[in-house]
Order: sequence, then structure tokens, then C-alpha cells
Amino acid sequence: MPVPPLVAPALSIPPDETLRAARQIRLPEIGDVGQRRLAAARVCVIGAGGLGSPVLLYLASAGVGTIGIVDDDTVDASNLQRQIVFGRDDVGAFKAAVAADRVRALSPHTEVVEHREHLDADNAADVFDGYHLVIDGSDSFDTRYTVADTCADLGIPLVWGSVLRFDAQATVFWSAPPVGAPITLRDVFPRPASGG
Repeated sequence: MPVPPLVAPALSIPPDETLRAARQIRLPEIGDVGQRRLAAARVCVIGAGGLGSPVLLYLASAGVGTIGIVDDDTVDASNLQRQIVFGRDDVGAFKAAVAADRVRALSPHTEVVEHREHLDADNAADVFDGYHLVIDGSDSFDTRYTVADTCADLGIPLVWGSVLRFDAQATVFWSAPPVGAPITLRDVFPRPASGG
């Protein structure tokens, strides 16, 4: 069932961005209008770790217009094996700051918003305000449920991913889709697993 686009296309994109995204624009499924929709999109990524790192790089490469990065952690040497947005010189630095610099280097027209704070029920709605989509790459049940509940309350679509060893899951939750039945994280997992 086709879902209407989340955002109206930007009126235009800069010539150098058109050149950078030329191969993507040539895809009939994207084209000029699709690229301008990406330029108008505002996406908030929760966590700049193992899931968030590649997500941030691909969103920037695709030409998403605004990317929010929510992470209050610092880079540890043990992160480098799987958190590909970071390098050795980044150890000890704030993840959100380093990731923001990498996003800007990949996509200079992307506006990057750093949310260097711990996300909780008290601040989540304020953090998500103005975003069209939230992508959750967090690693705690408390944060995952806070993100999911807040997105459900606000009607924002949530792309949810999880990895454990060699197993992965990904899905989209949306409490207010324009077509189809709504589904939230709590419809699938009513309560966090014990010990989470």
C-alpha cells in the first residue's frame, strides 16, 4: 500500500548538490523531486553508535537536509571496531560532535543539530519537535521505550533497529499513518524485557 511522501520537496537544491547527487537523481524512483524531498527532510537519529554511525553517514550521503544527532556519550577505543563514523583521534571526544563534523564533511548543505543530552521522558518531545522522522539506534530498553512512546504520542514515524550478535531486526512504527493501520512498539512488545 503506497504511503504519501512525508515532506513537500524543497524549491531547489544548490548546483553543487545536484552534481554530488547526480547518480541518485538519475534513479527513476528518486529523480529531481525525490532529491528535493530529501533536501527538505528533517531526520532525528538516536545514538551515534553501532547502528547510528552508518545511518548518519548514509543520510548525509543521500542529501537529507537536516539531521539531528542525539547522543551524550564520548568515543571509547572499544567503539572503533563497529562505530564507523569515528577514528582513533576521536577517542574521548563527544560522539555527537564528531559525528556532526563527519556529516558536514560528507554533505555541506546538510544542517546538523547536535543534541548532546541524555534522552528521557522529560525532554524527548522537545528534542523531536520539528523532525519528520526518528531513527532509533539506541542500546537501552528505557531509551527505546521513551523514543517509541514519544513518537507514538506525537504521530512521528519511527524507524527502529536492533542488533544482537549476528541477529538484527528493523521495522517502522507509526501511530498515525496516512494510510493503513497504526502500529507502535508496544503493540509488538508491550513491556520491556526483564532486566532491561
